[in-house]
Amino acid sequence: MQNRYVGDIGDFGKYLLLKNLCSNDLQLGVNWCLVEDETHNNDGKQVDYLQSESGVFFESDADLFRKLKEIVSSQNRSVSHLQDIHVLPLKTLFFSEKIPKNIGRFHWHDDSLKALEACDVIFYDPDNGIEVQSYGKLHPKAIKYVYFDEIRDAYRAGKSIIIYQHANRGSNVKEQIKVRIKQLTECLDITDTCVRIVYSRQGIIRFYLIVRQSKHAKTIDKNLNYIKKNNAHQILRIYP
Repeated sequence: MQNRYVGDIGDFGKYLLLKNLCSNDLQLGVNWCLVEDETHNNDGKQVDYLQSESGVFFESDADLFRKLKEIVSSQNRSVSHLQDIHVLPLKTLFFSEKIPKNIGRFHWHDDSLKALEACDVIFYDPDNGIEVQSYGKLHPKAIKYVYFDEIRDAYRAGKSIIIYQHANRGSNVKEQIKVRIKQLTECLDITDTCVRIVYSRQGIIRFYLIVRQSKHAKTIDKNLNYIKKNNAHQILRIYP
C-alpha cells in the first residue's frame, strides 16, 4: 500500500469489502504493508468517480463515498487520515509500520502479529499481492508482496485472512485465481473450500483471497451473501 492510493477508485472497493465482510461481527485488523510513495506512474489518480453523488459508488455506501471524497479533497491522502475519520469499523486495529528492507522484514511481521493479536481477521494490503518466485524476502522488491510464511504465521495464530492481489495484465484472471488458491491450500494445509474469492473490475482488475478459519466461516459466508444480494455486488463480485 502507498499513501497516494487512498481514495482511488480501486480503494473504494477495498473498504466496501472490509466493511461488509467484518461489519460488527468480526474484529478487523489491517496490516497496510505500507511502503514509500512512488512517482514513476499515475497510479492512484483515478478519483473522478467522486465528482458526483449519484451512481453505483454512492448507492453502494454513501458514508464511505463522502469520507473518501473528503480525504481526496483535503489533499491529505494517507492511511493515517483514513484511520482518523473511521472509514472502517470503529474497533478496527491497524499496523502502519512501513515494510523495511533486508532482515528487518522478519521483525516487522512479528511486530504486526503482536499489534493485531486481538483481531479475528487480518487484512494484508501489499502493492502487488502474494509473493512470486522471482523475489526472495531480502530482494529490494520484496516490499511489494506478502510472503507465504507470513500468511502461515497469521493463520496458525487463529486468524482468518484477507489478501489483496493485483491481477497481472495479459494473463487469464481465472487461471491466476486458481493458481493462488492452490498455493494457499498447500501452504496452509487446507482444502480449497476454506478459500473464498471476491474480485473487482473497477480501475485495474484485482481480487481478494479470503482464507476462513472454521470458527469464522459461517459469519464470513453470511456477509458475502449480503454483498452478493445488495448494491455492493455491482462493484464487488463473488467468484465464481
